[in-house]
Amino acid sequence: MKCSLEKDVNNCPFYLVDTLGCENSKKCSFQENEEQELKREFVRKPRWYEQYYKKKD
Repeated sequence: MKCSLEKDVNNCPFYLVDTLGCENSKKCSFQENEEQELKREFVRKPRWYEQYYKKKD
């Protein structure tokens, strides 16, 4: 697990300085899973009324 807390303010006893990781087996709010980065992309759906508008070019 990767720790997202900044190195200069991190006082956690489980913090690994050399790898910027965490050796705590329990989940804390600053842990990030390195393998699973979620990238959600917002795709806007057309509104129901947009099909009736004429587009100006």
